[in-house]
Amino acid sequence: MIRSIKAIAMMAVPASIFMAAAPVAAMAGTAQPLTGSGCYGGTTVIQDHGQECTKVVGSGLKITSIAGEYNNTTPFAETVYIDYYGPKGYITKTGSITVASGGSTGYHTWHNPTPSVNRPAGDYCTEAFLVEGNLPIFSDCIDVRA
Repeated sequence: MIRSIKAIAMMAVPASIFMAAAPVAAMAGTAQPLTGSGCYGGTTVIQDHGQECTKVVGSGLKITSIAGEYNNTTPFAETVYIDYYGPKGYITKTGSITVASGGSTGYHTWHNPTPSVNRPAGDYCTEAFLVEGNLPIFSDCIDVRA
């Protein structure tokens, strides 16, 4: 199922060009067998912005769930939300989550309402956004193939 892990660093780009807001319908944390994961983060030219992690669970193109987590390595609290998207675009997002310095959101999971249906091959990603300024921080993607 997983062929590669891709990560994208983003800063100072309005989030509105990447997403359309929609309510989170199926968010919940559950333990499932891990089939692909990765993390990306670090320091940009401006400052440290933490780490964003993604997990994809499924078999082949049958995706059961996608989970995202933000780890705050900055010296101050951050209020973030996590976007979920795939090869066909935006899936959903979490609500706002305030994360203390050195803290984590923990994994927030989107459960696919039709896990037995094949999904398009390609990158499935989660991306952490700063609520203040609606700015993307980091994105981590899992390349899903049959």
